[in-house]
Amino acid sequence: MSAIDVAVIGGGIIGCSAAAMLAERGLRVVLFEAAAVGAGASGRNLGVLQHPFDPVLAPLFHDSLDRYLRLAAEGDGDFELDRRPAGLLLLNTDADAARAQADRLRAAVPELEPRFLDADAVAEAEPSLAAGFAACRLATGHPVPPAAATWAWARLAVRRGADLREGAAAEPWISVRAMAGVRLGNGEAVGRDRLA
Repeated sequence: MSAIDVAVIGGGIIGCSAAAMLAERGLRVVLFEAAAVGAGASGRNLGVLQHPFDPVLAPLFHDSLDRYLRLAAEGDGDFELDRRPAGLLLLNTDADAARAQADRLRAAVPELEPRFLDADAVAEAEPSLAAGFAACRLATGHPVPPAAATWAWARLAVRRGADLREGAAAEPWISVRAMAGVRLGNGEAVGRDRLA
């Protein structure tokens, strides 16, 4: 194995996106995945990009949404993301409380277009819900199909020069309480000197 800058262990959505972003910055990246890309939780979870309702974290949400929209635009069509949010209903059995919540959120996060929905509007929006709920509707929530997104990040990482090794189990190699490199499932040890 030639010298690499970064070893990423795990081909889930985090590992694949990290490999793609690191490779974009010109680093030599190897991504080790014991089974197959997205074989663990990333292939089966419920993915969604949702505004955090926090002004400190909002820029991270916007950056993430932008990255996923670009991922969909630059890909091969196997991963799609709608620019329009699906919407989020904050349900309440107390209509006055739901109206007050919409007012508070309108002042705090106007970009989410908070609006009050009475019980009839909620029933029309979500007919499968039990009757009697009022809600505050927010313009947030972008469903992300996790398996497709994971594979899209993996393909982007490879296009950017990362080396993807499926079927290659790996773990951090710690020696004297310091990172020494990566130990592969086949017994091969890749020292820190070859990770730089």
